[in-house]
Amino acid sequence: MRNTLALLLVLTGLVSCAQTPQGNTLPPGPERLSVMTFNIRNGMARDGEHKWPARRDLVAERIRTANPDVLALQEAYAFQLADLAEVLDGYTKVGQHREGGEGGEFSGLYVRGNLSVVGQGEFWFSESPEVPGSKSWDSSLPRMTAWVDLGFDASTRSVRIYGTHYDHRGPKARLRASEMIVDHAKGVEHVIVMGDLNAKAEAPPLKVYWDANFSSAVETALPDETRGTFNAFRDETGGGRSRRIDFVLLRGALKAESAAILSGRVEGLFPSDHDAVTASVRLLD
Repeated sequence: MRNTLALLLVLTGLVSCAQTPQGNTLPPGPERLSVMTFNIRNGMARDGEHKWPARRDLVAERIRTANPDVLALQEAYAFQLADLAEVLDGYTKVGQHREGGEGGEFSGLYVRGNLSVVGQGEFWFSESPEVPGSKSWDSSLPRMTAWVDLGFDASTRSVRIYGTHYDHRGPKARLRASEMIVDHAKGVEHVIVMGDLNAKAEAPPLKVYWDANFSSAVETALPDETRGTFNAFRDETGGGRSRRIDFVLLRGALKAESAAILSGRVEGLFPSDHDAVTASVRLLD
């Protein structure tokens, strides 16, 4: 089955990937990339005092303050993205919503417009990864990932970045999602995976990444950090380390020079039920 999935992903990538410029020479890119993953909580949820209209300016300010080069968003409906249009101005949206087009929640990427995009694509976590809205195994909802290849520093090198959101109920679906991303990234030297993985570091979906030589930006830059990322609108600690389910993962000659979990209330409210995670990433010589 994994071989079949890998073949499907290769074929899908050939269709959806933009080609590297002639001569494999990229224009100069940034010396460092600042990245951010943020599950902003779907705006259709009945969250009482934390309903979307009460939080949208807090979400916008959190993004504005972090000012990432690449932003991975999760649970964002089209109307929420419209509400965030001002802070997202200057970024290029990468990926469809999980139902296809702008249907359902968005779990893709926003890339700063001045960065060099040399390839991009998307696939769904299913046995038909090229079919929008598809799902398989024990997944409760369609889930997917969007990816982009960016020029990085004044060289011919690039980095591939994935933005994703794993299923919240299906353990097999979460495991398969990790396997599909790792398979898709085979042969790519520098890789960043960002998103809400709905699993803690010790769980099987993360073990797939550890076995493939990925590392956590937070664990590397902040080894003594005890906070989690799922605050559920009530926990200032984000649930502690055991509820750290949002990740920035790195593979290759990439160093997380800094990282942060952006936690806590703002004016009495949590911006989201998840805390954003940021990192400043440098490509090593």
